[in-house]
Amino acid sequence: MAAAAVVGATGLVPLTASPAEALSVDVRVTIAQVDALDSFEEPGDADFYGVVTIDGTTRTSDQCQFEDDDNITPGWEFKKEGIDLSEGSVTVSIEIWDDDDPCDEPFSFRGDDDQGDITPNGDRTLTFDVALAPCAISGGISGNCMTNIQSAGTSDDDNASIVFQVSVAEPPSAPGQNIRCLHDPLWPDPGETVDIRVEYLDGNLQPDVKIADRIQVFTGNNLATPAGEVLGDEEFTFTTPPVSGPSFSYACRLVDDGSPIWTGWRTVNVGPPPVTGGAVPVMLTGPMRSRIDVVLIPDRDDYPNGPGSQAFQDDMAELVDQAYFAQGDNTADASILLTNQDTFNFWLAGASGDARGVVDDKCEKDPPASWDSLHSFADVGAIIHIASFRDCASGNTFSAEQNDFRVFRHEQGHRPFGLADEYCFKRPGSNSMLCDGGYFQADPHPNIYEDGDACEADLANLGRAGGSCQQWTEDGGGEDDWETSEPVNGDLMVNNTTPQAADIRRIDWMLNTQCASGNC
Repeated sequence: MAAAAVVGATGLVPLTASPAEALSVDVRVTIAQVDALDSFEEPGDADFYGVVTIDGTTRTSDQCQFEDDDNITPGWEFKKEGIDLSEGSVTVSIEIWDDDDPCDEPFSFRGDDDQGDITPNGDRTLTFDVALAPCAISGGISGNCMTNIQSAGTSDDDNASIVFQVSVAEPPSAPGQNIRCLHDPLWPDPGETVDIRVEYLDGNLQPDVKIADRIQVFTGNNLATPAGEVLGDEEFTFTTPPVSGPSFSYACRLVDDGSPIWTGWRTVNVGPPPVTGGAVPVMLTGPMRSRIDVVLIPDRDDYPNGPGSQAFQDDMAELVDQAYFAQGDNTADASILLTNQDTFNFWLAGASGDARGVVDDKCEKDPPASWDSLHSFADVGAIIHIASFRDCASGNTFSAEQNDFRVFRHEQGHRPFGLADEYCFKRPGSNSMLCDGGYFQADPHPNIYEDGDACEADLANLGRAGGSCQQWTEDGGGEDDWETSEPVNGDLMVNNTTPQAADIRRIDWMLNTQCASGNC
């Protein structure tokens, strides 16, 4: 798809300046291409997956993403966050493996798999050092940061070549420092100017509390000079010159007390979508395999003019701002989303869907007819409506009311994050009137459990005392008993408020383990 090409072209997050001021940085290794140079499997082609170790942390891509394909363009971005600059440099290793087990069998931990040689000296594992400030590569490979580097094997068998990039970036948040940065209009036309508004939020996500030493906006992938900046202020709005298609890019940076934070580059579609009838990328932060791809779908009844409707685009700009960037509440409820803002891609669907809510105990909704074809990349689709009814999630879509960002976050907890409902009036102290939620145990890191012993065994991992689990039996004639140690009220998956320990653990695992391994 053309849309995928747009993401791949802008997915590497560079550093805006020497990070000498920073307390920590994020290191990324993005593998753009893998090619077999001889036969890994006979008959058939290779089933490649990648293993990357950054400063002692090993990330592994899903062994079943690519099957029977000797030439792949995976766009795997492997990331390690929070590396202290005092380390000076870190060691990186890259391995390419061919999976020899059927994908429906348990992961083999590479016991029977074949490691490809991607080194010029026959060592198979490519190992090198990355200096952090400024970013520089030395050791087992020669090349520059933020540029394509190629390496190929020379062994007697199982040789492969790879193309990859390495980058070092300032983090999107720091202790006591958060940044909110959004553009308007959400989907500009050629010739329009775009306002980019940056706000400094404190550690509690409150605006207008702290004054930044410097706020900067960068555009056009130009790292040398900010397009605009302000000194000694808590917010800044920069207006671009008229933009032209097919896209433009921008990033925001904030420095306070010598500590910088950096949103990473965002790429915004200008004018017609990359594919006729397909999704419109309105904020892309990186490769799709390492990002949560959120597709916002207009409800056909409430937005009869579809995704091209200015009302829908304005509502979606407000919804993204409220749900993900804390504009709706400026509380810790949004913290985990805001501090991981560089792990989401946002799209507008190319066609309308239909949300009807819970009808006769069933979640009734229809995504666009092109959902399985032109929108198959999506991790989640949200059908946004104006009419009021009970929202729900099933499959990889959910419904949400346009002006209820809290319900949006709750339904997003189901998909893509895999959290179960926790509300039930049978739980002691519950304020709920219902006990008919979506109850299931998601592994790993569940927030509810099928077995009480499993709930009790997990309490220490969540920082809770023994005896904290509550049990209930769901309505509707079900015989399943469920247990959780999550609060009975004041919880994302109870009454749409604050993510609690088990919720945060699951969301963090998805964003900072799965996505950081190319497995979003």
